Parts: sequence; structure tokens; C-alpha cells
Amino acid sequence: MILPENQGDYLDHSPLSRHFADFIVRLHGTPFPALYLASFLLCENERQGHVCIDLHLLEKQTFNAGIGAPLQSPVGVVWADLLRKSPLVGSPGDYRPLILDDAGRLYTHRYWYYERSVADQLLKRSQAFIAPPILPDDCKKILKRIFQDSSTDRYYSHIPIIAALIGLTRQLCLITGGPGTGKTTALTRILAFIIEANERDNERIAIAAPTAKAAMRLQESIVQVKATLSSFPWVKNTIPQTPVTLHRLLGSNGDETSYQYNHNHPLPYDIVVVDEASMVDLAMMFHLLDALPAHAKLILLGDPHQLPSVNAGSVVWDILASGAANHYSQAFSHLLSSYTDIEQSILNIEEKEGITDCVVEFRQNYRITENTPLEYLRQSIMAGNVEEALRLLENGGNLLQRIHLSTAHTLETYVKEEIGVYLRKYSQHITDGDDTDKIFHAFDSFRVLCAIHTGLFGVDSLNRLIEDSLKSSMNVPLNRFLYPGKAIMITENDYSHQLFNGDIGLLLFDQEALNHWSFYFRSPENAGIFRKVSPYSLPKHEKAFAMTIHKSQGSEYDQVFLFLPHHHFPILTRELLYTGITRTKNRLVIIASKDIFTASLVRRNRRHSGLTEKLSKG
Repeated sequence: MILPENQGDYLDHSPLSRHFADFIVRLHGTPFPALYLASFLLCENERQGHVCIDLHLLEKQTFNAGIGAPLQSPVGVVWADLLRKSPLVGSPGDYRPLILDDAGRLYTHRYWYYERSVADQLLKRSQAFIAPPILPDDCKKILKRIFQDSSTDRYYSHIPIIAALIGLTRQLCLITGGPGTGKTTALTRILAFIIEANERDNERIAIAAPTAKAAMRLQESIVQVKATLSSFPWVKNTIPQTPVTLHRLLGSNGDETSYQYNHNHPLPYDIVVVDEASMVDLAMMFHLLDALPAHAKLILLGDPHQLPSVNAGSVVWDILASGAANHYSQAFSHLLSSYTDIEQSILNIEEKEGITDCVVEFRQNYRITENTPLEYLRQSIMAGNVEEALRLLENGGNLLQRIHLSTAHTLETYVKEEIGVYLRKYSQHITDGDDTDKIFHAFDSFRVLCAIHTGLFGVDSLNRLIEDSLKSSMNVPLNRFLYPGKAIMITENDYSHQLFNGDIGLLLFDQEALNHWSFYFRSPENAGIFRKVSPYSLPKHEKAFAMTIHKSQGSEYDQVFLFLPHHHFPILTRELLYTGITRTKNRLVIIASKDIFTASLVRRNRRHSGLTEKLSKG
């Protein structure tokens, strides 16, 4: 929730918020300061990702709302009574531009409708029970075979097996957990279990992700797991290994508000899987649920501690906040003990209203060794433990550290000497004429992540410094636009070249090209295969040696250099830090002052909505 700063001066407001408030008051017909301020704040908060505003949190404060004299917000109860006098403000279920519920939450009608619909659909699907199509002993045999790790001859923990039985007997399954906890690995096994248990080789399955980059990472995981999966060939062949973006799955019409598939024209699938679901906003979740056939299963995977979606809403977090994770009813617990080797005594059994028996949280990290400074840092960031996080960064040695650079000169020196180590290795692969896969591996061995685009420690500045350092190491003139090893990120989808937002391209020698240079992109369909595109045929793109933490979601690197700005920004939150630090597998360097790091860790990005309450009450 946006709160006033500097005694209510709202200097960074959007003109859209002012125009929206003006429009609402004009519709009302007479000057109405309380309605103007509520409409203004509602629009501003939607821009920041909130679905609604809570009048009680904004009461008795002064706001500069762009109309001259500051406006004082009334007491919450009084404010609500005033708003209800306007014919433009209705109660839940009314068809009015603004909706005010009994808790003092004010919505635009569109977001109230999205929230109510999403809640209804999630509750309905979580409570729909599908009887297992196999006998308990046969179920145990299939689970034992599919969930056995052939490389270590050990069994996975009971958590993925619970998720598998939820996937078989429910129409909704949410799998949450941090990076490296085995969510996507378990997914392929869960799908194999469902297919085999149902004995259906014609099971229609769609796998999607919010971005092309996330879809590609998911594909890599599916291909890898299928290679060692202990199941029948027909089962493996039924599991698709070419994920698509959500927009493409739903058939976006380009405006992100209407899609080819909807309740009148549902998706032609029996199971729909969505990875990186924490990036899915409320509107997109509405359209996805609206397009699902009545019989279809929905499996969501996501990490609630990462950055939420760009647009309004945080559906995965709202589901978890309802208290549904790893809590099961007596009936489902009995089913688990009958169809698996899991004993009821290790389960959290709780009879509760609302969404239930459909949320599983993976907690064991397979990527990062549990007793390492990096894993301890991740846990301290999640918990908001400032002292512990600072201690770990001070004593982490070369693999985990925080440094403070205060001037442009020290930054330039750091880029040349520290980041330059990785740049020189990358450029050596290029000058040696190594194969494309090795060059991409060298490029992906490190990444520079920034919180913002502008400023000394922003993406634009770091990309310029890194480019200059790379050109110098390769004896390339600094003013040359195209040079060997130039890295770009696609920023808009181009279906003619099969390039999608987030795709990374490297400029490399191409003997077949007219000018002997092409940008190479990894093929999402085949590992080790690359697509070549002329530098003069590219869609919109940007430099990619440094990128924002937002755009790094769904990726991982061996080493990460994480830059935070000199000054405080609302974007600097615990969720941003968590997302940034969990991009690395081995080494992390945070470049930030102690003050900025501490403030970022303390600040939360909690979005206001009524979804958790709706899911809790049923």
C-alpha cells in the first residue's frame, strides 16, 4: 500500500491517476474531495501492484494529489460512509465503477470481479475430489518406481509424493518452494504418475510459463528428467517437452485483455501446468481459469518469496497466506496413508474452511548444500534477519561478500579488475573460435544484476562499462556498434524469427552470413542447437551483460554481481533481494552500502487484496 511521504506530498504520481479521479468526480456530478482522493489513491496503488486500497490504512493522512492544496483523508469509517453516498460506489455484486466491501477495501469493478472470480474458481477446483482410478497397492508400486532416484538408489522425500496424489485426485495443485527445491524435477514425475495411473496415452497436457525464458528453462528440466525417468515409453511420449508462454497458450489478441480461449471457447487440454506462477498477475490468472475446461486439472509451480508479478495482484502469495500449505484434512490424510507409504502421524491434519488439500511446499534444497553460507543467507533474507545477513556477508570470504563502491572511478576499476576476469574468459572462447555452446556457457557463468536502469549502479551504466572493458580486451574500437561477443536481450516477441521477450543473443562469426556475423540464440526445442539471425533483422532488444533483477527471474548463474543504487527507492524490497541472491549457484557479490542493503531487507512488497480472506472463508 502506498503511504504518503514527506507529510503527504505525493510528488511522483501518475497523470493517469489524476485524470481517473477527475473522470470519476465528473461522473458523480458535483465536487467530492473524498471521492476524488479515494479514486486517485486507488489508481496509484493499482500502478504499484495492489488490487485494492484499504481506507483504514490511509485514514487521517495528508496527500498532495496534484490539484493544488493537499487533501486530508477522513477516518476510515467516515470515509467509507461518505463514498457509499455516491451512486458510483457500490457493494460487492453491484455493477458500479467502484466497489467498496464491508472491510473498507475499495476496488475498481474490474479488479473486484477478477478477484471474486479467481477465488470462486480456485475454491471450486480445490474442493473437487476425483476418486483414484487404481487400487492402493498398484498406486504404491507406481509411486515407488517413478519417484526412485536411479542415480543414488534412494527415494525422494514424501513431499513430492503428496503432490502427486493431489495431482491425481484434485483439479488444483499448487507446488511452492525456493530455487533448487526440486519443483520442476518433481513435475515431470508427477505427470508421469498421473498418466500411468489413468492409463491414458491420449492425455492432453499443456505446459506454460509467463515468459519465454522461463518456458525454456522448464523445457530443459523436463528433457533432463525424462531421460532417466523410470516409466514406459508411451508415458514419456505423452509428456510434452515444448512449453509455451501463457499469452501464446491462451491466444492473446495483442491487448492483454482478451484472448482466443475463454469460457465459451475453452482450452483443449486435460491438464494445464504453469511454472513461475508467482509472476502471474490477477488478471492473467482470471483469464487462465476462465479458459480452463470444467474437467481440467491445473498444476501451478512458484516461489512466493520472489518478486511478484509486474501488474496488480500476487495470487500465489495470497493462496499461501490462507494457511493451506502442507495442511490436510482428515479425509485426505486417510487417502494418503491408504495409497502411499506415508504415515498420518507425520502430516499436519487440520479441518478448515476454504481452500484445502491442494498446496504443497517443497523445503529441501538440492541445488545448494544446506550448511553453506549461501543457503544461510537465503534463509536470513527470507526471515528478514538483518544482523545475520550482514554477518554472513562480512564473513563469507570470496564466495559471499558485500562491498561498497562510492565513486564512478572505483566502479570503473571494479568492473575492469573483478568482472573483467569473467569477461576475459568469455572473450578468449570467442577469439579461440570455440563452439557456440562453450561460448554461451562462458557467458552464462556470470551475470551482473541491477535493481534499476538509471544511475551510476543501474543497468545502462553497467552495460556501458562492461562493453568498454570487453572491447578493450579484444582490441575493438570503443565506438564500434557491432563487435564479436556483443550480448543482447530481446524485448518484444517476433514470431517470424521465433524470438521471444527475454531471449539472449550473442554476436558471433558466421561463415554463411553475407557480412560473416550473426546473432546466435539457443533453440528452445533442442539443447545444443542454435538459431542464427542477422543483426539487421532483429526485433526490439537491449544490451544484456547487465540486466534488472526482474528480468533475471527464471535464470541461474554460477556467479552473480548484484548492484543496488546509492539512494533509496520503493523498488528496493526484501523480495527484490531474495530474487537477486537466488539467481546464483556458487558465488555472490552484493555491491551496496550497509544502509541501502538494510533498508531493502526490511522493506516488504506485500500487495493488498481480499483474495486471501475469500480463499480462507470459502
